[in-house]
Amino acid sequence: MLILAELELTQQNVSVTPEVHIFEIQYRSADYDRALELRERVLRAPLGLTFSKKQLKAESEECHVVAQSAGGEILASASIVWKAPTTAKLRQVVVAPDFQSQGLGTRIVQFAESIAQQKERTLIYCHARKPVTAFYTKLGFQIVGSQFEEIGIDHFRMEKGIPPR
Repeated sequence: MLILAELELTQQNVSVTPEVHIFEIQYRSADYDRALELRERVLRAPLGLTFSKKQLKAESEECHVVAQSAGGEILASASIVWKAPTTAKLRQVVVAPDFQSQGLGTRIVQFAESIAQQKERTLIYCHARKPVTAFYTKLGFQIVGSQFEEIGIDHFRMEKGIPPR
């Protein structure tokens, strides 16, 4: 697949179309702040939630990636938490509503997987909201265990093996 080939070539700045770039961002950078606003607006506000200072501070240890338009708009975002030496947790995957169902979610998850692979992780998992489990299944994730409640909504733990580089 062309996108995966591009991801393996460089992790710093990948052009997936002439108008969208997917790349890693620094915690508390201007891009991070715009990604945080997208996550707040799409994932948290509909549930009446906001990030606490403690939650935001914990993000300093995470890897953050975005899909950005040529004009600088953050279209999608995801974070990776480094767990056990061989495990990564994918979290806060979000695509701006006007850009959903156009492949950006797939691209950003694949990019996050490539970073985890470069860090020699062999397993990536997420806590997927029930309505998006089909999305993760299409990407090769499998439901592990029973449904559980997190932040007041139903989730499933979903896992995927990552082949070594």
